[in-house]
Amino acid sequence: MYFNWDYHSPRSNSYDFKGIRDVDRFLSLSEELGFYLIARPGPYINSDNNAGGFPGWLISLPGTTRSTNPYYTASWMQWLSALNPYLYKHQITKGGNIIAVQVENEYSVGPLEPLYMEQLEAKYRLDGIDVPFSFNDAFPGDHWVRGPGHVQLYGIDAYPNGFNCTYPDIWGALPTYFEGDHHSFNPNEPEYLPEFQGGSTDYWGGPGFQKCTQMTNASFENVFYKNNLEQGASMFNIYVVYGGTSWGWLPYPGDYTSYDFGAAIAESRVLTEKYPQLKFLGYFLDSVKPFRRTNHTSVPPASNSKVHVAMREDLETGTQFYFLRHKNSSGSTLEYTHISIIGDSKGNYASVPQEKDTSILLNGRDSKILVAFYHFGNQYLIYSTSEILTHGRMGDSDVLVLYAGSGQYGETVLRTHGEPNVRTKDNIKSYFNHSSSDIRLNYVHHGIQCVEVEAPDGKECLKIYIVTTELAASLWRGEVDGQLVLVKGPYLVRSIELKNGDLVIRGDVDRDSDITIYTKVLFNRARFNDEILRLSRTGCEGLMARVQGPPKVSLPQLNKWRFKMGSPERFPDFDDTRWVIADKYTTNSITPPITYPVLYVDDYGFHFGDVWFRGHFVADGSEKGIKLDGVGGHRKGAFSAYSVWFNGEFLGSAYGNKTFEFPKSSLRPGQDNVISLLLENLGHEKDYPNDDNEKRARGFIEASMIGSNATITWKIQGSCGGEHVPDPVRGILNNGGLYGERKGWYLPDYPDFDWEVVSLPYDFNEAAVAWFRTSFELDIPLDVDVPIGLLIQDDPSYRYNALIFVNGWMLGHYINYLGPQHDFVLHNGILNPNGKNDIAIAVWGQDIAGGRLGNVSLHAYQVLRTEPRITEINDSPNYWQILPRLEELC
Repeated sequence: MYFNWDYHSPRSNSYDFKGIRDVDRFLSLSEELGFYLIARPGPYINSDNNAGGFPGWLISLPGTTRSTNPYYTASWMQWLSALNPYLYKHQITKGGNIIAVQVENEYSVGPLEPLYMEQLEAKYRLDGIDVPFSFNDAFPGDHWVRGPGHVQLYGIDAYPNGFNCTYPDIWGALPTYFEGDHHSFNPNEPEYLPEFQGGSTDYWGGPGFQKCTQMTNASFENVFYKNNLEQGASMFNIYVVYGGTSWGWLPYPGDYTSYDFGAAIAESRVLTEKYPQLKFLGYFLDSVKPFRRTNHTSVPPASNSKVHVAMREDLETGTQFYFLRHKNSSGSTLEYTHISIIGDSKGNYASVPQEKDTSILLNGRDSKILVAFYHFGNQYLIYSTSEILTHGRMGDSDVLVLYAGSGQYGETVLRTHGEPNVRTKDNIKSYFNHSSSDIRLNYVHHGIQCVEVEAPDGKECLKIYIVTTELAASLWRGEVDGQLVLVKGPYLVRSIELKNGDLVIRGDVDRDSDITIYTKVLFNRARFNDEILRLSRTGCEGLMARVQGPPKVSLPQLNKWRFKMGSPERFPDFDDTRWVIADKYTTNSITPPITYPVLYVDDYGFHFGDVWFRGHFVADGSEKGIKLDGVGGHRKGAFSAYSVWFNGEFLGSAYGNKTFEFPKSSLRPGQDNVISLLLENLGHEKDYPNDDNEKRARGFIEASMIGSNATITWKIQGSCGGEHVPDPVRGILNNGGLYGERKGWYLPDYPDFDWEVVSLPYDFNEAAVAWFRTSFELDIPLDVDVPIGLLIQDDPSYRYNALIFVNGWMLGHYINYLGPQHDFVLHNGILNPNGKNDIAIAVWGQDIAGGRLGNVSLHAYQVLRTEPRITEINDSPNYWQILPRLEELC
């Protein structure tokens, strides 16, 4: 868990841990849910955050960051002093769930100071943090493994497919160096992968996260994650499993609002096709405990030279794990093979599978973990060419669940004491070898099949469920009083428990569903959420019931919009007397100004979002124009724009260097003339290379008068109050300096009754900022979950930006001509699913054609029938509650 300094600190020595920033509540909830946590407080966290998680106020301080610079040291000391008390009480050594604290983040390149690491570690220890320190090396660089500043738990980050999803079918090289590096660097510690690729970031103008999901799909997980296990990883963290939302001005310039990442659980909470593969690995690792203590052991090659085979063995129990994949890890061919399984006291199995005309199949980009010589319950598995999903106990029987792709052959061999009784209604063949007491089962995977293997004396029994990979995706496991319960069919099962004699299954269905329960637990009734199930017998001793899916849900149309122009700052008679005078002639930015005074927004306390500049000068008639060099952040095709007006007349929009000519008709000799500039600060660069990159200028590097030496007096206005936030609940990251933001137009219940009523799409034919507002009511049943999105559709030839506020929270930054994001997740807690919701959209038209807002609609990502959902709504103060602070600070 990252703890974002920026998120909690609007200004130096000011820290907020209330409401949505309640660290203590978060840690308590994570404990309740059974998570162990590695805390990542930074101070630098990278992670595609604005300035890598550094607070805005840090950017204008002297000296370098991520060093022993005393200004930086004093700053992070106050951050850790504020945060560490929460970490202290939730450490595992204090009965909590924090098992380690990461020191810094990928502090692997640039000038590295051991003393800086030592200072951080000393501060943690001084504050009572006694769990191990961890570190995530950006590459196998052997950093902080030993010597000054070393940690107790070293790990290596790896993103083998990189961060460009344009060509999603192209895979990077399989990292096969983890175990070797571990043995070289830190063999006496767990082999730790702090970040391994779970998706990819995307960028402005990029291909979109659907491509990232495709690039790191279930096949990628199957091949790359199993390779990590083959490499001996015993702590393995996937970045990320659940995609998020970079709301407000949280992201660095390269990222747009969505942080879906192509993750297994989408930003909208939809389970993607990647999710089952994680479940399969999770169930396997939870069940087959000898896997946790294995060493590499040599193994004969596969019969097919195109197939890679490796083996790990638990020397204590003799359990073996065979890893199979294409030698070319990106190979997508069908490959059939046999392998040798060696090591049992009663002989070896030189060619597995043994059944004639069968083989192990690698189907395209595929990988398998096959288990051999495994004692579980009262059984002894010699081997299976099907993978183990899970196992446990049902009543007096052991239970084993095996899976493989539909149509694939499977062969399972068990060691018994005498010839067992084999019972099945499916097409499963059995062969008993009297000399070895092996019982061999051969079958083809299709649907769900079951077979019982009972000892000759009837005292022990093993029940095997043989399923397809496709069916296993809808199979969920739980335990009740040490007894295994399997549930087939629901979209999601959260928990299975025995409550007041009833078997209660909590979860979701996305349609009318047949739910089948496999268990020997005694219960009075079975319930799915609050519904009592009418059970009937089905195959494999299952109990089946039909569960009603969700009702149809209609979302309101967003028809009645109110409209108002919102950039009076562009006119010469606008009152800017309360604005900050730009009077600085020095800066700590790493970007040297070309002209003075300094026009960098951070130097005046404005760190996020849109900022206005107004330059006043008395003209003598010789002024030709102005040369500007404006920068608000750019990365991989995203360019922060600025617009220019002269005495109210629009001159154009640009990024970087451009000269703007003053129209002679607009020049007012002998009078005050006003240059108005609106610049969008997309955010600050990350400091990943450890080169103070986050201190690059945001604002205007140059503002040179053409044809005159007239002195320009500049004034600046960003977010209302700058570092003193009028809306502390939503916080400093929520707002920039647009007029409507400073006047509270983004807030719920703003009195917009006198605004013009319009329908979308709507053109306002001015290069300026305008605002659109509407509201809608939702009444979603409490047993229905509907993740909702807001969709903007328009012709990309229209050049405009938009900021989307929902109940006062900035949940979307939209660039119509750039994309790729047109769809914005509206999260429950911000969105009220049972009440009124307000939408405000600020649109900035950036060319002479003027501004516009295209069609805006709501849509459901999915509809689920669920348990009674959480109804808690975040505190979202309305206009009247915030108005006094707005008036005071603006």
